[in-house]
Amino acid sequence: MYRNIRMRLGFFACVIFICAISVSGAYYLGKLYLGIIREGAVPKSTRVSSGSYQSTAAPEELKLLSLDPIPVYYLQAGVFSDPEGAREAAEPLEELGYIPYITRSAPYRLWIGVYQKRGDADLVKVQLRDKGIGSFTGSVVINGSNLRYSKGNEAFIKETAPVLETYTTWLKANLALFSADNAGSLDWMEIEKQGSVIDEVYNDIVNTKKDTESNSEELNRMFGAIEDTVGRYKEQLNVFKKQRNTRNFAVLQCRLLEFIDNYQLLRREIDNINKT
Repeated sequence: MYRNIRMRLGFFACVIFICAISVSGAYYLGKLYLGIIREGAVPKSTRVSSGSYQSTAAPEELKLLSLDPIPVYYLQAGVFSDPEGAREAAEPLEELGYIPYITRSAPYRLWIGVYQKRGDADLVKVQLRDKGIGSFTGSVVINGSNLRYSKGNEAFIKETAPVLETYTTWLKANLALFSADNAGSLDWMEIEKQGSVIDEVYNDIVNTKKDTESNSEELNRMFGAIEDTVGRYKEQLNVFKKQRNTRNFAVLQCRLLEFIDNYQLLRREIDNINKT
């Protein structure tokens, strides 16, 4: 009997001892963490590397240069990986009296005619189809997107923008001449009216300073190519006014397509410069 009582007392004593240790441990642990919180410290096991919170510089704000958008329509009779293939495809078109234009950079596209309205391009497409030549009506919006530039390129854009604006005015003035799908249906009163405007813009192109110090050699070469194209177009326009025939009209269209191609390449080069 006494033995059972002693065993029970021993058991209760062990329980009381374990509870006292637990309470004491919890008290000291709580006190320790309160001290950590008050001091603002973080336990090593939960500390996060400060490197993941390093601030990053805000991206530089880009500015925009907007130029008047100009929709242009043309026919495309093929796309080629090399200029030789494009020239071979152009031969049957030339035999039929068309003057196709081959774009300067790959992929080499075969363009025919330039028009203000899609409907005029579609009429010529039907004529080509009847002669066994497939094509589709292509379109491009010149200046369809804004040029983006950073503050570091602001001086360059200020020098270049007047030139691009003059080229845009030139294209608008000359595209107004192509009011029909053929030479016989053109509005000659409009052509005569636009003549003085074209002469004025031509002088602006010739006299506008382009070879600035900030230009690369490639950019200056492109400016020169456009100016040469403008000169050839102007000469052909004078010929067409005197000889109002289909062939001279086709050559004039080809010259304007050449200008459009060179202008698009120039815009692409300027856009690449702005990205550097």
